[in-house]
Amino acid sequence: MNKIYRLKFSKRLNQLVAVSEITAGHDRHSGCQNAVDTTSSFQMTKWLKLKPLASLISLLSFGFATQTAMANGLQGMEVANGLQGMKVVSGSASMSINGKNITITNSPDAIINWKQFNINQDELVRFVQKNSNSAVFNRVTSDQISQLKGALNSNGHVFLINPNGIVMGKDAVINAAAFTASTLNILDEDLKARNFNFEQAKDKAMAQIVNNGLISVSKNGSVNLIGGRVENNGVIKVEDGNILLLAGQKVTISDMTNPTITYSVVAPKNEAVNLGTIFAKNGKIQVHAGSLVNKGTLDANSVRQDKSGEIILSAKEGEANIDGTVTLNNANFKAGSLTITGKQVVLNSGAKVELTGKEGGTVYIGGDERGQGKIQLAEKTEIKQGASVNVSGSEKGGRAIVWGDRAQVDGEIIANGKDKSKNKENGGFVETSGHYLGIGETAKVEAKDWLLDPYNVYIMAAGSKAEVNTTKVTSPTTIIQAAGDDAVIYNTTITSALNSGTNVTITTANSSGKQDGNLIVKADIIKTGKQDATLTLIANATFTQEQGTKIKSTNGKLNVNITSGHGLVLKGEIDTNEGNLNINAYSSSLKNGRAMKLAAPNFSINNAVLKGKGKITITGSANYLHNLADSKQAYNKLMINNAEFKGYGEEGLTLQYNAINRDWYDGKYEFFSSWEGNITTSGKVVFQRGVADPKNSNVSISTHNWSANLTVNNGSFEFFDRESKFGYNNAYDKYHNYKLVNINQDVKFETVEEGSSATFKLKPYLGNGKGQIGQPLALSVSANITAKGKGRVTFDASANGYSVAGIYFDQRADQKHTIIKTENTTTLEFKGSSSSRYGLAIKNPLVLDAAEGSHIILNGYRGGGRGAVDVSADVTIKGEGKTSIKSTSGDVEVNNNISSDSSTVNITSAKNIKIKENVEVKGKSVNLEAAEHLTLENQAKVTATMGDAILSGKNITNSGTVGAEGKGNVDVNAKENFTNQSTGNLNAKGKVTVNAEGNVDNEGVIDGEQATLVTAGQNIMNRKGAKIISKEGEVDVITNGTVDNNGLIQGKTRTTIVEAERQSKDSLILDLIDILGDMERTVRSNLSTAENEQYPSSSAKSLMFYDKGRGVNKAASIISHGSVCSVVLPAGKNIADGRLLTSCLAENEKSKAQYHKQSEKVGD
Repeated sequence: MNKIYRLKFSKRLNQLVAVSEITAGHDRHSGCQNAVDTTSSFQMTKWLKLKPLASLISLLSFGFATQTAMANGLQGMEVANGLQGMKVVSGSASMSINGKNITITNSPDAIINWKQFNINQDELVRFVQKNSNSAVFNRVTSDQISQLKGALNSNGHVFLINPNGIVMGKDAVINAAAFTASTLNILDEDLKARNFNFEQAKDKAMAQIVNNGLISVSKNGSVNLIGGRVENNGVIKVEDGNILLLAGQKVTISDMTNPTITYSVVAPKNEAVNLGTIFAKNGKIQVHAGSLVNKGTLDANSVRQDKSGEIILSAKEGEANIDGTVTLNNANFKAGSLTITGKQVVLNSGAKVELTGKEGGTVYIGGDERGQGKIQLAEKTEIKQGASVNVSGSEKGGRAIVWGDRAQVDGEIIANGKDKSKNKENGGFVETSGHYLGIGETAKVEAKDWLLDPYNVYIMAAGSKAEVNTTKVTSPTTIIQAAGDDAVIYNTTITSALNSGTNVTITTANSSGKQDGNLIVKADIIKTGKQDATLTLIANATFTQEQGTKIKSTNGKLNVNITSGHGLVLKGEIDTNEGNLNINAYSSSLKNGRAMKLAAPNFSINNAVLKGKGKITITGSANYLHNLADSKQAYNKLMINNAEFKGYGEEGLTLQYNAINRDWYDGKYEFFSSWEGNITTSGKVVFQRGVADPKNSNVSISTHNWSANLTVNNGSFEFFDRESKFGYNNAYDKYHNYKLVNINQDVKFETVEEGSSATFKLKPYLGNGKGQIGQPLALSVSANITAKGKGRVTFDASANGYSVAGIYFDQRADQKHTIIKTENTTTLEFKGSSSSRYGLAIKNPLVLDAAEGSHIILNGYRGGGRGAVDVSADVTIKGEGKTSIKSTSGDVEVNNNISSDSSTVNITSAKNIKIKENVEVKGKSVNLEAAEHLTLENQAKVTATMGDAILSGKNITNSGTVGAEGKGNVDVNAKENFTNQSTGNLNAKGKVTVNAEGNVDNEGVIDGEQATLVTAGQNIMNRKGAKIISKEGEVDVITNGTVDNNGLIQGKTRTTIVEAERQSKDSLILDLIDILGDMERTVRSNLSTAENEQYPSSSAKSLMFYDKGRGVNKAASIISHGSVCSVVLPAGKNIADGRLLTSCLAENEKSKAQYHKQSEKVGD
């Protein structure tokens, strides 16, 4: 309370009120007949204390003066020491004088001119009006200032207009329904129309209004002090009303009840100063001036739900200097709002701004949110150390906006909600923004969200000295005053806020400075508090995290959001501790209304560690397309070198490039990426290229160089690039050297844990052209690849259209072999697919080296089922592991040698396998399996050096040589037919087995050294010159049809022929069976024999003929040159009219036993 005031009891208000020290209190016996009872009581009390004679003289004088004034119409009469030269120029007014008590009764909106309008210290001037909506306009027409030292009282609105100046003394008490004092002039016509246009000529516009007393108005009333300079050292008090302090040269107030202020002319010297106390309970305080100072108290507290307080402090052309107390509290409801604007806004160390309540209030200091809106933006805003702004709420925090072209924050801004120690869900919002922003070491912010919005920004270690461009940065204050554009925010300020659970946002995207708006992290930001928090960093141009810096949490989650308008450089560590990580980087600056000339964007992840769950998104620009023929051209590119990625949870971490729709027929690439050094991942990590519209022909083309060593510790890494489903015909002619992914340097892939995986899914598309220039590729490999560990590495390249091939092991410039190697128990698969080209092609000599327990798979697919795998260069297979060459659709064409000294060669095809002429497939074992046709062309070779050679297919045609060395076997399994051409040769040191569910047609040699077995579901044809033999063992020829033999069937130890049916002797007598050992011939149906039909056996030890039918219908001649000849009939069957030669014994139990053993074998 100001020292010239004290509290007195008001009976009308039934409460204590602030009054002048000279005012008497109300007693129980006095009455109150007007709006200012307390002042009136003092005046009357003093008057009644006069001596009787003096009282009588005074009464007589009062009556005479009143009558005289009324008789003269109050024209030009000096009625008191303070009021002189009264003239009514509009409406009516009457005045009565009782000593120093002057009562003026006026009609509504009366205009009175005065030569002098003063109120002396002991005087009371009372204006009696019709009601509180009435007004009286008093104008001083002389050159004297108005000095109000006494009391002014009215039940209506009192205007006092004096261009010379107005001063309310320390003992002055003004109590009215509303009060307006102005040193700016206003026309009578505007007064009558209540158009409050106040204006004063520039040379007279500096007249002052000074209040040193008490100004109090009725509920819903207003106090308006308007002048060239306005100063309050006293007390101004309203309830549910408005207080205006306006300093300027030309001011318009549109509505006194709900005032809107319009400045036409204002200068810095038009100053408003508050050194006293201004109360506006549930009301509104506005201070508008060229510059303003508050070292007193501004109080707009409220207790109502429907009406919170409001304070506006506006220094339009100068400085708003705040060093006192500003409060707009509302304990039970939402607190009020405060706006402080000016060219410069300063909250000094003694400033205390408080807008607290059930819900915190709203503060605008220096501008609106992100420098937008209609609030005047400050050139400089400073919150000094010791200053505080509090917009906390018992339930929900409020909003505090601090903005300045140059902004410096060293004080405290608090916007907490309930349970502030547990979380910030109910906290408020704080913004500290500007083109050039400094956040000092002593700054403290607590809120749910904290936004910082300067140009450019450097996040630096507290107390550090660094050089930023050409501006030396040694302290935040230096930044505010520096000629340079760069702003510094100390890392300790950020971490302090994050530790309290405050979400911090730093952005350069919305400022309008002349800099590009880069954001550079030069120091660690490490959250250690338990509460989760979010850090958002937004750069209008480039975001850079310098090498070795850390953005991480060691306690609780830290959600990190980064947006970069023109490029991205990450060289440090970001670890969200299982929080979200979302990064958005663009190729052109974010919207800010500024034209900038920016070089091609740089997207770089270099020596960085990124751990979180979410997405890192890069969006290119059509302004930066890549022409491979122009190495100097600027283009969209992503460089990843020595990086670690960790994806938390099921969502994991995704690095995505967003394609833009454009005409791709210009032969340019929209996006280029390079992966180098050592890349380490854990959890789920994905790189993918997103296509905005997969069916749109106007899409982008990208290309990637991979020369990195990849380690997947635990989890999965997926590299996914796709283009649209449709496109221009012949577009690929513009991209004949196109390689979606190019591996041209030696790389290693390690999947450390069992179940870990690295997968490359590539889906290029270049239209339906059929040109023959060059070969666009999904994946080109021209370097060595090593995969190790316990997991799986997969390259899945699926090319659409008629233009692009899948995977090529390309020719190397150094003419070296390409080595594909696996270690431990890993599986490495190359899966290539194409609609019209080879799915997988080997164009350079290739070494496949699979360690024991590991597996290498070369897998091709081709739409339409044609060439899926093309082996056009030699393939050498090493190691003790498994190697597979296969197709999932289409043919496997082996045009060059495939060899292995140590492992099995596995070739499988979902359609055909073709082993071309003069090509050898050689391995420890060889397994060829075709779903359709397996073909060995002339002089082709399949050799198993130690194990078995296995050929499987629906139909198998052999014009070459299939051999098994050592003790290996040759197995041929045909779902339908097997054809062994005249040049065909099946030979094995072990056993040769031929099994066809259809026919076996042999024109060549089938030779199993230990045994030979030929079976057929239908017929077996052993043509002239053909051989089915075993040099050391037995030969079994078994068919459900017939054996048509014009060649040689010969087993050294035994020969067995089993037929299902024979109707005549024709084919039988042509058989040439040269038997070295025993011979068995079985027909498993009725045998119709001709007389004297002979079954020759040159030197068989025994010959057994068996008829499963009912009997031998005719005599047969069976000749044996061996020791045993047997005719065996089923039990109970007899020979009908037949005979046996004497040289053939009748029944031989041994032979019968041998037959039965054989019959069990063939399953008769």
